[in-house]
Amino acid sequence: MNTMPALLSEHQLLEVLNATKTATAVHIGEEAVIQMANDAMLNIWGKDRSIIGKSLAGALPELVGQPFIEMFARVWREGLTLSGNDTAASIQVDGEIKTFYFDFEYRAIKDEEGNTICVLHTAVDVTEQFLNREVLKDAYLKEQLLMQEQAINEELATANEELSAINEELAQSQEELSSTNEQLEQRVENRIKELAESEARFKTMAEGTDILISVSDESSAITYLNQAWYELTGLSTDQLLNFGWTELIHPDDKRGWIKAYLTAFELRIPFEGELRIKSKTGEYRWMLIKAPPRFRSDQSFAGYISSCVDITDRKNDELEKTRLAGDLAAINEELTASNEELHAANEELISAQEYLNATYSKLAISENRVRQLITAAPIGIAVLNGQDLIVESVNEKMLEIWGKDSAVIGSPLGGVLTAENERVLPILEALFANGKAYYSNESQAKVTHNGVQKDLYFNVIFQPLTNALGKVDSIIITATDVTEQVLSRQKVEEAEVALRLAIEAANFGTWHIHSVTRKFITSARLKELFGFYPEEDITIEDAVGQITEEYREYVSTILEAAIAGNGNYDVSYPVLGFHDQKIRWLRAMGNLKADPSGEFSAFTGVVMDISEMRKDDERKNAFIGMVSHELKTPLTSLKGYVQILQMKVKKEQNVFTAEVLDKASRQVQKMTSMINGFLNISRLESGKIVLDKSAFRLDQLLGNLIEEARLVDSSHHFTYLPSAEIEIIADEDKIGNVISNLLSNAVKYSPSNSEIKISCSLTDGMAQITVTDQGIGIEAKDIEKLFERYYRVEHNNNISGFGIGLYLSAEIAARHNGKIWVESEPGQGATFYFVLPVNG
Repeated sequence: MNTMPALLSEHQLLEVLNATKTATAVHIGEEAVIQMANDAMLNIWGKDRSIIGKSLAGALPELVGQPFIEMFARVWREGLTLSGNDTAASIQVDGEIKTFYFDFEYRAIKDEEGNTICVLHTAVDVTEQFLNREVLKDAYLKEQLLMQEQAINEELATANEELSAINEELAQSQEELSSTNEQLEQRVENRIKELAESEARFKTMAEGTDILISVSDESSAITYLNQAWYELTGLSTDQLLNFGWTELIHPDDKRGWIKAYLTAFELRIPFEGELRIKSKTGEYRWMLIKAPPRFRSDQSFAGYISSCVDITDRKNDELEKTRLAGDLAAINEELTASNEELHAANEELISAQEYLNATYSKLAISENRVRQLITAAPIGIAVLNGQDLIVESVNEKMLEIWGKDSAVIGSPLGGVLTAENERVLPILEALFANGKAYYSNESQAKVTHNGVQKDLYFNVIFQPLTNALGKVDSIIITATDVTEQVLSRQKVEEAEVALRLAIEAANFGTWHIHSVTRKFITSARLKELFGFYPEEDITIEDAVGQITEEYREYVSTILEAAIAGNGNYDVSYPVLGFHDQKIRWLRAMGNLKADPSGEFSAFTGVVMDISEMRKDDERKNAFIGMVSHELKTPLTSLKGYVQILQMKVKKEQNVFTAEVLDKASRQVQKMTSMINGFLNISRLESGKIVLDKSAFRLDQLLGNLIEEARLVDSSHHFTYLPSAEIEIIADEDKIGNVISNLLSNAVKYSPSNSEIKISCSLTDGMAQITVTDQGIGIEAKDIEKLFERYYRVEHNNNISGFGIGLYLSAEIAARHNGKIWVESEPGQGATFYFVLPVNG
């Protein structure tokens, strides 16, 4: 009796899907949560199975901004199928974003009621085929372009020959015009010289020449015009003198010519020029006029004798020459442009030819290159022929993995990998039946090298190769040694476990904040420290809300600055438990690190309970406050006794005793300042210091304190730089304490007779006080700790103090939402900056 074969289990079905060569994945929901992905799909994504259960955006953040995530959501919502061919996708592989091309399909799988239950995602990597097609297209286009360029080149060559002939004709015409012009100029010069030879022969010569001669006297009146004027104008001498020969000048030339003549006449210098004169026929003739001045024997000015030569023909020749030169220049420009285009076309043609030659060379050596690549590949590659699995070819890397030499070529694989035969041979034999590739990641294998057996890890692919009939006749094996990566990951995992155990042993709470989404991930211990139950989900706002009111804004400001990129985070504050209403003092430390993608940063850290440490500090401060308060009473009495003795000594004029009492008074004053400092610390940390804010003039307060410093210490020069009127809202007494402390430090740490500069300015709603001295300066290592409680620079122990003043100044600045800092170099003095908001 035939029995129905048992249906495959869900696990078996997944294994079948996993073994398929086609990349396949199953997604759930609009966010495309990955329910299943086979090895082929994981290989495309460059991921391992740890991404199962993540959304597509969470597993592959590089897809954000590409269309695929929205396509998944649409397929889920609308229950349809979307597909594409040769579709580009940018995917991060080995830490680098690369572009691949895929044939893909997103298909909605529905239940009987038509509701979408999942999305089936299949993809085929067609990157190589796509790029090959693009290369062939480019080669075809280049060939077509080459043929077009050759035709254009022939046409341009013909045009170039025609333009060269025209150029030669124009050059010949230009030489003829130049020769004519030289002859004409020589003729004019010869005629002018002849007229200048003798005044006695002037009239005879003047009447017999075709040159227009005129003579004017020292008053510029025309006294003589020769017969040539009549021949040109048709007017007699009397008519010209009465009518005025200047009326015959062309209107466009008249004004300029008269101006040039009057200027020359005034300076008694020669003048010459060209102008047009109206002839008896009504046309205007171009005349070249030259007029040297005449002087008598006593060198007195006698007027001008001028000659006019008709240069109309020459002028017309010049105009024609100018026109021809313009035409020639235009032709030359066109010829140059054509040559440049021809040169560019030739360059493109050469480039295309070189590209085609390179392409043909690449195709010719492709087979040899593939063989070389296989031989030099950093991964093991071997080809097995036939079902006997004969080693047909193998590269050096695979021989190294096998621990063999090239003698294995031609041998069955079973005789090469004897230790792995039971596991490997059945898999390879199955490939001849099903023709499906086999993938295995981080497979452990025992490999013998130099007689030593080692456990190594490999990523292995068994890829069947088919013949012309479609049957599997050989298998290619690729093996990548990932032992180092596997061992490194194992070490990291062990380190993470050790770190987790250390954090748990220290009873720390841990947290993680995404800088963009602000997602807040916390440990159960952190929730407990803030008074929440371990199973409750809390936000950043929930945690900040449990910080007591006086610290909440301060902590929020520091937290937001750290998330925004300000780096390290270390702050202490009290919280009121959400459920248990218990006050705890916590210290939070964190660090901001950019994600490798560059799209966001991870802000992580720990929180520890410092309530007991805080109580110890409070008890210590209470003790210091009590002792300081008790010391003030006898110190006040001592100060009074010293003052009485000072008044008595002043009357007795005992110089020695007076100096001793002055020193004693200064020591009492120093001790009083120290005790007041301890009391202020005690009050500050016990919360008893309250800011009494009011409006006052900061520049006036600063001026008053500088005057007091001058009265107390005359050994230094205080320079108060000009300051604007600045009114602020703050605690005037405490701000005065900060300024006094900065002035006192400047005096203590700088030599006598040195200058101390003080300035006050206003910028962007913030008032800034600057104090600069010429003292010993501060080392870089000390600047970072200078404002810590009780910190003093080591080499300055000869100067009195307990390191309290700057700590109190920094706390007062912080409570006013301001800040204080210093800039200094050893031996170069120091500049302290104190900044406060104007509006409190």
